[in-house]
Amino acid sequence: MKRLTYEVCVALTCVAVQSAMAGSSMELTPADLLSPGVNEIKAGILYIHKGRGSDMSWVVHASADDVVDVTIEYSNPKPLDQPYQFSLGGKIVFWDVPVQEDGQWTIAPVGSFTVKANQEYWISMAPPSNRNYPHDLQFKKFILKSHGTAQLVRVGHFSDPKKPDAQLGFGEALASPHPSLQVRDVSPPGQALNVMGIQAFGDQQALVTTLEGKLYRVDWSQPNSRLTLIAESNEQWADALWYKQRMFVLAKSRILELKDNDHDGIFETSQTLADDWETTSDMYDRIYGGVVVDNHLYFASGVAMGVRETHNRQVPLRGSAFKVNLDTGKTTLLAGGLRTPNGMCVDANHQIFLSDNQGEWLPTSKIIHLQDQAFYGFRYRPTHPLQREVPTPPALWIPYEEVSLSPTEPIFLDQGWGVYAGQGLLGDMARNGLIRFCLERVNGVYQGAVFRWSQGLDFKINRLTRITDSSILAGRLARGNHWDKAEHHDSLKLLQYHPSETFEILKVAAKSNGFELVFTKPLNRGFGWNANNIHMERWRYEPTQLYGGKKLFHNRVIPRSLSVSENGRTLFVETPELETGQVIYFRLPAQWTSDTGQSLWSGEAWYTLNEIPTDSPGVARSKPAEVSPAADLFTYQSKESGRTLYQQYCMACHSLDAKTIVGPSFHRSLGPTRKVVEEADGTVRDVNFNRQYITESILTPNAKAAEGYPRNIMPSFGSILSPAQIDMLSDYVYQMTAEENETAGEDKESK
Repeated sequence: MKRLTYEVCVALTCVAVQSAMAGSSMELTPADLLSPGVNEIKAGILYIHKGRGSDMSWVVHASADDVVDVTIEYSNPKPLDQPYQFSLGGKIVFWDVPVQEDGQWTIAPVGSFTVKANQEYWISMAPPSNRNYPHDLQFKKFILKSHGTAQLVRVGHFSDPKKPDAQLGFGEALASPHPSLQVRDVSPPGQALNVMGIQAFGDQQALVTTLEGKLYRVDWSQPNSRLTLIAESNEQWADALWYKQRMFVLAKSRILELKDNDHDGIFETSQTLADDWETTSDMYDRIYGGVVVDNHLYFASGVAMGVRETHNRQVPLRGSAFKVNLDTGKTTLLAGGLRTPNGMCVDANHQIFLSDNQGEWLPTSKIIHLQDQAFYGFRYRPTHPLQREVPTPPALWIPYEEVSLSPTEPIFLDQGWGVYAGQGLLGDMARNGLIRFCLERVNGVYQGAVFRWSQGLDFKINRLTRITDSSILAGRLARGNHWDKAEHHDSLKLLQYHPSETFEILKVAAKSNGFELVFTKPLNRGFGWNANNIHMERWRYEPTQLYGGKKLFHNRVIPRSLSVSENGRTLFVETPELETGQVIYFRLPAQWTSDTGQSLWSGEAWYTLNEIPTDSPGVARSKPAEVSPAADLFTYQSKESGRTLYQQYCMACHSLDAKTIVGPSFHRSLGPTRKVVEEADGTVRDVNFNRQYITESILTPNAKAAEGYPRNIMPSFGSILSPAQIDMLSDYVYQMTAEENETAGEDKESK
C-alpha cells in the first residue's frame, strides 16, 4: 500500500527528548505523559483508576523504517472486568490484564508495530470505560525496542502542519446562510416544539413528533401555522411515518401502529407491532431514524450514556440497526457498533445512510452506509453479537470542530435543487447550520467529501424532511442550559432552494493518481496551474475508549501538479502515493474567482478516502501557453495566535459575550467565580474564573464541570494542543473576557 507525499517537521528542541541507539530500547514513563487526568503519579508510578479526562499517551519519532516491540511493566492486584486498549503507532491491541499477587511487578509483552522513517507515532493506553475502579492498576513504564537501525525519540506533542491564514469560509466557519437558501419560519405561534421526527403530509403540511410523546399535524398554508394534536402518549416518541394509509410511531421501546377508529383525523388507539429489544431510562437510550424501504421500517438504537460513570454495561443490542416487517412485525438485526445515530435517510437507489456522533469509540462524527451484519466500532459489555476487531469504516468522516459538533439527520436532495441534486445535506444542532456532502462508490465502497455550506441560521436543526422537489422542512430540538428548556419558539423552518450564481466546489472525486475538484462555474483561466496555491493535509482517525480523538499521522500533502480542464470546471490535483483510510483536506485561496469574477463562497473540502480507483487516472494537462499562472497566494502564520486557537477549538460551544451555545460562556460579567461540580465527590463549590481555571478546564474538563451543564461532552485537549498552545489559548480567553467585562462596565457607568 502506498503512502501520500508529505512534509513533516518535528520540534525536537521544544521538549526534553529521550532517544535509543540502533537496536536498543527506550522507556516511556508516567513523567512524560501528555496528561494523567485524575490519576495520580507518585514516586514515578502512575496509579490508574479512571480513563476519562486523561491522555495516557506519548508521541515517538522514528528515524528509519523498522519494527518496534513494546512491553509494559505494571502491577495489578485484582481482576478487571474489561480489557485495556493500547494504540501502538496506529495498531489497536486489546489486553486482558493479568493479576499479580502481593503487589508484584511484571514485565509483559504488548505487541509490535511498524514504523516509517521521519514519522511520528502515538503510543497510548486507555483504561476500561469511564468508571472509577476500587483498586488502581499501577503502571511503571513502556519499553520500546527497535529491531534494526531506527532511533526512537520521544517528542512532546504531535507537530501539526502549519496552516494558511484564515478567513470566513477559508479556515474559519461561515457566518451566514448559503445564497441559494431561502428560509421561512413556519412555526406555530407561541409554542416551542422539541422536534424528534418530521414527515411531509402534503405540500404544506407535516407530521411532527415531539420528545414528550405527542404527534401533531402542522399546516402552514395560511399566514399563521396551525397545530393540531392528533395522538399522544406518556412514552418518548422518536418519529412517525405515514405509509400506505397506515400510521406508525417509533417509541422508545416499541414500534406502534396508531388507529383512527372514527376517521376524524385523530388517532385514539394503538397496537404494538414490534418490541424485540431492551431499553433503559437513560435519555440517550432511545430510537433514532425511521425510513421505509420495501415494506420494512428501518431504525437505529442509541446507547445509554449514564452507565459510562459506573460500569459501561448496556442492555443487549443497544447501538444497533434493525428492520421491521410492517405486515408481520418480524424484527431483524442488521448492524451494531453505533453510538448516537441521530438521523437516517435513504437515497434514490434505496441505500440507507445514517449519522453518528463523536464520543467514546468515535474520534469524530461520521456518516455510515448501512450494511447487513456490519459493525461500526462502539464497544461495550456484554459483547454485541456483531462485534469484531476491525470495524466497518464510515462513508464519510466529519471532522469535529472544523465541520460539525453535533450532526443530526441527513437528507438527499431532489432534482429541484439544481446543481446540488443527488447530494446530501446534514443538520448540525450546535453550529446552527447545514453541512453539504457528496458521495461516490469506488470499488463497491461509498466515500466522498463534506463541505461547510450554510450557517448563521440561529436554529438548532435536529430533523429534515422533503416537502417538495425544491424544499425541505427543518425541525428544531430545544436545548438550553439543561438541554430541556427552549430558548426560542421557532420550531419549524421551511428551507427552499433558490437558484443562484454561487461559485464554490461542487464535488470531489478520487482518481487513481489524485483528485478532481469540480466547481459550480468555470474557474478564471489564470488560476489552477500553480501547485503552491492549494493547501492539502492528510490524517487518519483511531477509535479509542476515551471520548473523541485526535488526528493521527497528520501531515502536509504536496501535490505533484495542478491543472484545469478545458471547460474550466474541473481542477485536477495530481497526488502521488495515495493511501486508503485517510481524510484528505483541501483548501483553496480566497483570491480565486470564476471566469466572471465571482469570489468563492467557501474554499474547503474534506474527503474520506476508503478506496483508490483502479485504472481511472485523472488527466494532468499542460498549461496553455497564453495562460500566466497566478503567483503564490497563501500566506502562512509565522506564529499561532490564541485567537486562532479559540476560533478553531472553542468558539462553536463557548461564547465570549455571555450567550449560551452548548457549553458555558467564558464571559466574566457572569461573575468573578463560577459554580462547579467536583468530579470526585459531586460537591458544588465556587472557583475563581482565572487562567488557572481555564487551563484546568482545557486539560480535564470533567474535573470541575460548570454546574447545570452535563459532563462528558467536552474532550480533553491535553493531547490535541501543545502546552504552548494551551498557554496561548488560556491567555486569550482570559484577556478577551476581561476586556469585554471592563467594556461592559464602562458602558453601564456611562449610562
